[in-house]
Amino acid sequence: MLPQAGDIARYRADSSGRDLTDLALRGRVVRVDGKCEPGPNAHTVDATVKVLMQLNRGPAMAGRIADVSYFVAVARGQEILDKHVYTNRVEFPPNLDQIWLESDPVFMRLPVTPEMSGAAYTVWVGFQLTPQEMAAIQR
Repeated sequence: MLPQAGDIARYRADSSGRDLTDLALRGRVVRVDGKCEPGPNAHTVDATVKVLMQLNRGPAMAGRIADVSYFVAVARGQEILDKHVYTNRVEFPPNLDQIWLESDPVFMRLPVTPEMSGAAYTVWVGFQLTPQEMAAIQR
């Protein structure tokens, strides 16, 4: 999990406040499960990742539905080779302000060689934050 993207706090859009009364949604990545298996030939490794998130409805959320975006990225060293953003629409049932969301499995086929094994890759996962959400983290 990318540490800066493991949590999300989304505030009411019509307010510059950042206290509990302005909070619309809070979430955290709880767990990332992954596995690697040999690919269909000696030049590939197949990797699968699933993300478990805990989401809390804040007092400023209008309605009970929210879109939550997260990313899965593959890097080799400091270079991001590929990144995909996934969005799930979540609905908080009546009388529940906390839900758990498990992503669908994300499949990746990674090229390998005798000189570069699957261990050369890092898979990063986190919430896809808006520029405003990133700025709030950096304060």
